[in-house]
Amino acid sequence: SPTVTPGGRVGHTMFYDGQSGKLSIVGGSTATTPDRYLYQIERDLIGSADWIKGEQAAVSLSGHAVGFDPSQYKVVARVPEIYDPANNSWTLHPLAARSEDYYPQQFLVPRTPFRADSCRVVIVAPQRPSEYLDIPATGPAGPWRPIANGDPGFSPYTGAMYQPGKILVAGGEVPSIGWPTPPTIVGNAATFDAANVKNGVGWQSSSAMATARKFHNLVLLPTGAVLAVGGMRDSVIGAHTPERWDPGSRAWESWASAGDVRRNYHSTALLLPDGRILTGGGWWFNAAHSDSNRDWKRLQLFCPPYLFKANGDTAARPVIQSAPDTIRWRQVFSVCVDDPATISSACLIRPGATTHGFDSNQRFVPLTIEGRTGTGATGDPKRLFLAAPASPDSAPAGDYLLFVLGSSDGPQVPSFARWVYVRGDGVEWCDVVPPGTITDLIPDIVGPTAIWFTWTAKADDGEI
Repeated sequence: SPTVTPGGRVGHTMFYDGQSGKLSIVGGSTATTPDRYLYQIERDLIGSADWIKGEQAAVSLSGHAVGFDPSQYKVVARVPEIYDPANNSWTLHPLAARSEDYYPQQFLVPRTPFRADSCRVVIVAPQRPSEYLDIPATGPAGPWRPIANGDPGFSPYTGAMYQPGKILVAGGEVPSIGWPTPPTIVGNAATFDAANVKNGVGWQSSSAMATARKFHNLVLLPTGAVLAVGGMRDSVIGAHTPERWDPGSRAWESWASAGDVRRNYHSTALLLPDGRILTGGGWWFNAAHSDSNRDWKRLQLFCPPYLFKANGDTAARPVIQSAPDTIRWRQVFSVCVDDPATISSACLIRPGATTHGFDSNQRFVPLTIEGRTGTGATGDPKRLFLAAPASPDSAPAGDYLLFVLGSSDGPQVPSFARWVYVRGDGVEWCDVVPPGTITDLIPDIVGPTAIWFTWTAKADDGEI
């Protein structure tokens, strides 16, 4: 393909694949017309004109395929397509046609047991009731099918997958009986387990937020909780107090106020690798207020309480000393830490990519601690043995933040995250070359798919 420059545009999607080193721009509109093409450039050529013009593309699905159902205002593309990057080809799926014009909240969800021949997508909002779509590896997908008891009882503006297949929606509106009565902004919350698409369990009510809001963001935290940030209480008053939802108690807790900054339509909030939350943007569309522009350009950093001790001092962090660059599904892998005895949990979190208050990319994936070494006086390496996600529909291939939690200052204190890439194959990081002589081989850890042994010989890193 000839090299081109995608040029200036709005309403497009950008994504970077750390494994291939390619930056992609998808769709959007130029100054004169919508553009349906994909443009890619190699990492080392960013800033040049050496773009390759290809096909359309968008959100990652399992099996490294891509699904895209674009919409432009009221001109709705109803027929989804599946993109195969290996062949640079598209497949139309007319049986799965659906009219969904405003930022649909769609999630790739796991199936139990995992099926390599298909994957499942659920759409929970803004149209109700919720529906699901099974997409085969080959052949036509569709049609969309209704989820039994699939109405959460309100129109949510955002949602988050707080466990594989488990979705929280919170805040939004209850539609009015008609114009000129405006809809009612609510703090309602509900949860859905994708394992229940057919059995009638459907949506389950959760406790409501203390502050009714819309245009807010939901951010997944390393603790497994969900943070509601920003939003508007009505057309003028901002929702300044973030609230944390705990998946165990299903209750909300109000945290420190963000001051007078309104975070509304087009605002964003992202989890950073150090456990803090970055929030910014927003569109203050009430022209009667002359201070409107101040909310667009101000960024704020929020430090959650889990970063502090009860007296307000900074909590001691657990430290990931080394970790694999790449892990594979169903693998037991080791992570070297400063104090394995204090670690209470570990997780992967997909990095954020928010638009209009919704982030279909972020997902929280808990990791089972299969065992640990170096907790006594034996001289064993200080390691955790972690079980990787079970399947690509629980954790689609790509980059993740790896956190471990727990220190001398509390079980929910997170480490600084390490970036790892999840895919179908991988290598062990800590030791690659086996020692020349082993004289005291002892069974140490028995996991679901592997048995780990310890010995006192030095390996390729010069350590025991």
